[in-house]
Amino acid sequence: MSQIHQMDERLWDWLKTKSGTFDAFGFNAQSITGSLDPEILDACWRLVAAGILRPTAGVVQFTVTAVGGERLQDAHTPYSATSYYQQLVGNASKLDDDARAYFRIALDCLKSTPYGAVALLRAALEAEIWSLVDTYEANSKQKQIRELHQRDLSGRISRLVTGVRSKGVIDEQHMDEFEACCTQIRISANRVLHPKGVLPLVDPAMVYAVSHSFRRMAENST
Repeated sequence: MSQIHQMDERLWDWLKTKSGTFDAFGFNAQSITGSLDPEILDACWRLVAAGILRPTAGVVQFTVTAVGGERLQDAHTPYSATSYYQQLVGNASKLDDDARAYFRIALDCLKSTPYGAVALLRAALEAEIWSLVDTYEANSKQKQIRELHQRDLSGRISRLVTGVRSKGVIDEQHMDEFEACCTQIRISANRVLHPKGVLPLVDPAMVYAVSHSFRRMAENST
């Protein structure tokens, strides 16, 4: 883990222990480490960009936003990258290796580069879909099913879901959630990767939702 990510984790853990105790003036960044550490200050401003913190006085005084308060109460949040990743690995043990790597990188840049995080989650989805296609074809004893190798990711997902449904071996509710999560990730990423006109706004709520969609997709995939 890099120094930047260590600071992010340290700040998040500190905020969780202090959650609900801040007054209108919030806290001074110096109170986190006992000195005005530039790296912890940078971590605070990354959470400002993510909508978790809000500056209250100058560049060193912050408070938790309403959204931030909700995120800090969440037992499993992508803003705590290490524990969130470990949860995914534990619950989705068969997730494709490349998908897992893309997901980890996406979590690391979620606060500072939300556009990149969404694009990486789409890359993770694509890697997992290809892995599932390989598995499906192996179990179907067919070398290559043409519809599963089309360039359009949406078509590949639709054909894969239809094929799995036809076998009747997986609960329909799981299939519905799997398909919905794939759609959420794909459409959100398309807004970033294929903007129409101006670059779209990628707000913290969108990144948060896409991260959770990938986690649920991975768990259902496994």
